[in-house]
Amino acid sequence: MKIPRHDEALRGNPDAQHEVGLFFAEKNEARRSSKKKAAHWFLKAAEQGHAKAQFEYARLCQFGVGVEKNLEKAARWYLESATRGDPKARIRLAMLHLGGEGVERDDEKAAALIREAAVSGDAEARVIYGEMLAEGRGVETDCGQAAYWFEEAIEQGNPAAMNGLAALFLEGRGVDADCAEAARLFEKAALAGHPEAQINLATLCLKGSGVERDCEKAFSWCEKAANLGSVRAFYHLGLICQEADPANPDNEKAAFWFRKAARLGHSEAQTALGHLYATGEGVKKNRARAARWLKKAADQGHPEARLVYGMFRLEGSGVAKDPAEAAVWFRKSAEQGNAAAQHNLGWLFLEGSGVAADPAEAAVWFRKSAEQGNAAARYNLGKLFLEGSGVAADPAEAAFWFRKAAARGHVKARRAYAEIRGEGPGVDGNPAETAGWLRKVAESGDADARHVYAMICLEGRGVDKNPAEAASWFRKAAEQGHAEARRHYASACLDETVS
Repeated sequence: MKIPRHDEALRGNPDAQHEVGLFFAEKNEARRSSKKKAAHWFLKAAEQGHAKAQFEYARLCQFGVGVEKNLEKAARWYLESATRGDPKARIRLAMLHLGGEGVERDDEKAAALIREAAVSGDAEARVIYGEMLAEGRGVETDCGQAAYWFEEAIEQGNPAAMNGLAALFLEGRGVDADCAEAARLFEKAALAGHPEAQINLATLCLKGSGVERDCEKAFSWCEKAANLGSVRAFYHLGLICQEADPANPDNEKAAFWFRKAARLGHSEAQTALGHLYATGEGVKKNRARAARWLKKAADQGHPEARLVYGMFRLEGSGVAKDPAEAAVWFRKSAEQGNAAAQHNLGWLFLEGSGVAADPAEAAVWFRKSAEQGNAAARYNLGKLFLEGSGVAADPAEAAFWFRKAAARGHVKARRAYAEIRGEGPGVDGNPAETAGWLRKVAESGDADARHVYAMICLEGRGVDKNPAEAASWFRKAAEQGHAEARRHYASACLDETVS
């Protein structure tokens, strides 16, 4: 076996040593001894200041190929190579800083390294720097600058940059929103074999956004991405099966694709598959199996899976009932900002279920959820302010939250708001507003509200007196079994207020 420039390498030539290292690294991939020889020669050249050899040796240290895995040593050699201007070393060192692997986590230092590589002309670095600018990671968010760096990389033919710029056009960030342009760029990247762009284009085809709706084309693009090894593509194939015909989702086929992605660790797919097993759609209903898949996704940090698995634990559905364990999972999801989990955690603190009763802590979590628009949390926070439980009693604040919950269609909140506006201490009475809110509650089917609204119509409080209208509402409440409404309706009939 002839080894190129081997004699020169033996005489200490660093370029030759690097070339011999590459020979053993690339030409004899299956042999462990070859990897050790590659590491040996890369190190020889690296110690003489050869930047490319330093990069190669750092890479072997990072992944434990031919040498013992050592992230600290990898970081040191990447730094040596980066200092000598190697853009790929800058990128790798930046990635270690982003993950805090072998070096202290430092997003700003990572961004600076990536920018240096981008300025030097490296297309991959330009894409990564564009992504960091779009996300505001290590730098201030600047989507206009992100678009600039994506465009620079696109001129170098980089499909990842096309995908990144397309996403900006789709969302109207840093550029004017333009779904058609987004679709054009996604397609250009997809044709170049970029799996994420293929999935993104499939999503547009499914929605008919920027392109004509075409579910077959959507499926075809996702299949291409799946054939390239994209686990996310399996998940999206499942979504297409569900969403191609929303009135008749093919959950059986969806489950097939979700299962493929779920087995490969895709948390969204695990969550979706868990939902199907929980409801029995497309698969035989199996709450225990649902719980297992949800737990897998929850362990990976999926906020919705953590919420739903918490509900399973609270109810003892498919798993042993354990309110304390439910509280653990609600908290994990709540701390990720999930509004429903924040409400549920607040409820456990209010009830003392799985945690020590603590109305003040309940109020904290209800407020977090309420500020995100959760109607039940708004109503429960209003009740705490009305009762002075966990917070100082404040009828005006109670009315504020009842109104916000009522605006979201919360029936009990509508009634509570109507009552507190009508007669609540510390709140200016407003008979007309009270009547308006009570009518909304009555129209939702609440028997008590129908009876109260009938009395308002009968007495003319906040509305014009209307005995016939009153009798109509008394009748509706009476038909629901409301005893007082029956008595008033009978009286109205005797008074001939109804025909």
